[in-house]
Amino acid sequence: MYYGTYSYAMDVHVTTLVSKAKKIFHSDLNLAIETCLEAVNFSREKEMPYETAYALVYYATFLSEKTNDFIILEHILEAISIAKNIENDSLLLLCLIKRGRIYLRLGDLDKSLNAYRVALDAGLAYKNEEDLSEIYFGIGTIFSYKENDQESLFYFEKGREIAKKFNNLYVEVKILNNTGCSYHYLGDLDKAEKYLNECTVLCREHNYFNILINALDELGLICKKRGRGNPVEIWNEALTYSRKRGQTIYSVGPLLNLATYYYEKKEWKEADKYLQKAKEVSEKAGSKTDQVEIYKLETRLYESRGDFKSALNSNKMYSKLWNEIQNQESVRDLKKKELELLTETRDKILSLSKVGRLITSTLDLETVLSRSFINLKEIFNFSILGIAQYNEKTGEILFELSIEEQKIQPKYKTTIDTPNSLAAWAIRNDQKIIISDFEKQSFQFIPPGSKFVSIPSDSKKNPRSVIYNPLKIGDHIIGVITIQSYDLDAFTKSDTDSFDIFSSYVAIALNNALQTEKIKAQNTELSKLATTDSLTGLHNRRAFFKTLNQFSSLAKRNGFPISFIMIDVDFFKKINDRYGHPAGDYILKEIAGILLSFAKREYDDSARLGGEEFGIFLGDTDSTGAVSIAEEIRKSIEEYDFSFDNASIPVTASLGVVTRSIWDDYTFDPGRLINEADKRLYMAKNSGRNCVMSIELA
Repeated sequence: MYYGTYSYAMDVHVTTLVSKAKKIFHSDLNLAIETCLEAVNFSREKEMPYETAYALVYYATFLSEKTNDFIILEHILEAISIAKNIENDSLLLLCLIKRGRIYLRLGDLDKSLNAYRVALDAGLAYKNEEDLSEIYFGIGTIFSYKENDQESLFYFEKGREIAKKFNNLYVEVKILNNTGCSYHYLGDLDKAEKYLNECTVLCREHNYFNILINALDELGLICKKRGRGNPVEIWNEALTYSRKRGQTIYSVGPLLNLATYYYEKKEWKEADKYLQKAKEVSEKAGSKTDQVEIYKLETRLYESRGDFKSALNSNKMYSKLWNEIQNQESVRDLKKKELELLTETRDKILSLSKVGRLITSTLDLETVLSRSFINLKEIFNFSILGIAQYNEKTGEILFELSIEEQKIQPKYKTTIDTPNSLAAWAIRNDQKIIISDFEKQSFQFIPPGSKFVSIPSDSKKNPRSVIYNPLKIGDHIIGVITIQSYDLDAFTKSDTDSFDIFSSYVAIALNNALQTEKIKAQNTELSKLATTDSLTGLHNRRAFFKTLNQFSSLAKRNGFPISFIMIDVDFFKKINDRYGHPAGDYILKEIAGILLSFAKREYDDSARLGGEEFGIFLGDTDSTGAVSIAEEIRKSIEEYDFSFDNASIPVTASLGVVTRSIWDDYTFDPGRLINEADKRLYMAKNSGRNCVMSIELA
């Protein structure tokens, strides 16, 4: 299946700035952020939307390692909006991947997972396999945060395979780090150390300081847990790299671990030193979740030292921040629900309008289908999608696109008369189908007890919510579209209204594409008629001579021999006079079939040159081989049982063969090849017919 992508030549200045930022990001975060911001400002000033979105993506990504401020989300959403407006698939995919990463940095795991799943759909549809490694890494990280480490390891492994395939070392190193962390949480310290040590070696070698800090932080915890080695040394090494790169929120982990370590050792002064540093970094980053852990430890530290007044103050800060986080979550959820109710319809209409322009802007059927899927996934939550075309003359319903749980299913057919097909029911009755509980409501559309005909798949689950819409142009139904979900009541009234709008766009795009396919087929047929002999199906004289020129030039360049055989049916006029012209036509068609069996290599061709005369071109065939094939053709025609209207008709043919083997300083003239073959043919005729005459040109 083809999926549209768009190439774009970026402004050199912006390319240079972003490339520089990406290169130094691992070792100097502050400079990377400044450089990306310069690229953003320059792009805005010059009114270059593609460059603005591209620079914004990386600016937001780098900034997310410095702060948890929600401004970074605004940057990435702006980039996505630009990518959709300029309809650039590759840029949009990049934005979708980074959106998942930024939601992850902000701690919104559900939104991050949804963003990565949308990106995964897009990556699979556009066949951008290389980008899947980053997506699988993101999904695996989310599952590890959700403490589903077995699931996270599955995605990490898939991501690492692709990263290795495309030599994407940076993603592979990130996956090694997170795989080690997952094994640590699962209690497999040996495997955890193995992956983390492999990660640190590569990080040091390639200056991936950001990942190295995390890996060392985790190795310090494992070292402490095992009671061997020096975890303090490891955490301090992590902080050294953090200072080199520019203090980031990554340094909070080692600082907090050092503070905890010294607290447990009752070395209060050292514990307090690292705790205050952790507090300073987390406050600059605005990370309240880190601050909660810091004030919790600080309370325990002051209590242990007997400083109950300070402990009380720290505990108040801990309680205050904890309540703020809880209240923020509650307020955010409340505002989110209110906002969704107020903006759902407006946003969907705006999205549908953009989607409509996108899918109706192409005349290629495969592109229409792929764009429909990708953009539909952005607007609706569904498990199954199907888009079919309907042939009114044959009654066939052909599902051109069938997708279940992100997996493209084989095309399949049903018919308008199939009683247990919802697609057939929707087309027969010219009505849409809306089912919110399939088990209870499907009897209205298919006979009770009959098995529902749906998209074939390996899944054993049945859809519970279903929508089918006929695709219409005027009063004419050209197909059907369906979305289905495994959940009850999956589609709201707003969803069904929006799906109606989307279906209208798909109908227009499908009709345009089908009309284009029809015109292409007609043009192909016309082209075939222009180059094919209508009686025998072989190439006609004009097409054959064109091929002869092309293959002969190729033979000369490569220095291999070529041969040409001219065949003429003996006494063909007498056959027509005695048995009739239909019999003559029959003989010509049968001989064409014989010739096809001898000209089946890449550089061979056969044709009807006119009347009862045929030709065969044999590439890379010397004189001996050509004469041998000519003799086989002569014998095959002589021994063939030509039976027409209960009459057995004896048929023979005369053949002339010419071969060119030597090309030194020879200006090739295909006309001479044909003339020499023609001369040999008439020599065969004059020698009693039913024989082969040949010549090898010097």
